[in-house]
Amino acid sequence: MELAQQICECSNELSDAREPQDVQRAALRLTRVAHNDTTALRHASSLFRSRLQRDPTDQAAEEGLGLLTRVLALFN
Repeated sequence: MELAQQICECSNELSDAREPQDVQRAALRLTRVAHNDTTALRHASSLFRSRLQRDPTDQAAEEGLGLLTRVLALFN
């Protein structure tokens, strides 16, 4: 399985993270899965966006992308 796909799976598992401390924990876990490679996190985001273009009702992709967006915002 491709690294970005592994990140997507992990993001889906953690997508209920809403509180700042939960997002920070999710960021740590996702960063570990990505081997500290923010490019891989961005690639996973693009996979989620592609899924949403194909199926705008894909709730898992929407939630996973939401978490990844919050996580990537921590790095900026």
